[in-house]
Amino acid sequence: MKRSIIFFTALFVSLNVFANDAIHEAVKEFDAVEELKDYYDVLNNFERIILQGDCDWIPYYYSSLCLINIARQSELEKVDEYCDKADEYLKEADKLNPNNSEVYCLKALSASTRIRVNFEERGFRYVTLSNSLLEKAKSFNDSNPRFFYLKGMNTVNLPAMMGGGVEAALPFFEKALALFKEQIELEKTVTPHWGRESCESIIEKLNNL
Repeated sequence: MKRSIIFFTALFVSLNVFANDAIHEAVKEFDAVEELKDYYDVLNNFERIILQGDCDWIPYYYSSLCLINIARQSELEKVDEYCDKADEYLKEADKLNPNNSEVYCLKALSASTRIRVNFEERGFRYVTLSNSLLEKAKSFNDSNPRFFYLKGMNTVNLPAMMGGGVEAALPFFEKALALFKEQIELEKTVTPHWGRESCESIIEKLNNL
């Protein structure tokens, strides 16, 4: 009996180590993505980890993030399909780690991504939903740079008469970048850390307008 317990304990530990190594490797591959096609490969890696079972929220989170990034660059008729699947993964991430600021930031990004399909018909509805989800994300962690980054993205694309535009958005991006730099050590971990380089690029472009 004791030998059985020891065997299964050792097996469980070895499987956890394998899963953690696989997650770390998949996150490294995600960070190195340069083209749209690369997201499909990284997505497959995270989905394989999910299929192995007993994983935490991280593989669901990154699977969703891959799908949203694909949706942001895909044909318009495929956007909802990718976002729907991303939202399903986010539901699972939310179950495993409730009230997580990172998960709600991705829910907000999924919502705003759907605007691509038809800006005139979807703009107000989905930017309102996205901002509502971002406020929840901020309530769970008001030092999350991705809240400020995505808030800036939502704001810069709004007309000035609705409180948007470059001047209104720039402070959000600058706040995001300051927080990114404070948390730069997270870029060596599997903890969500995306957005800094894009934020730097956006600030440079906005300042040169």
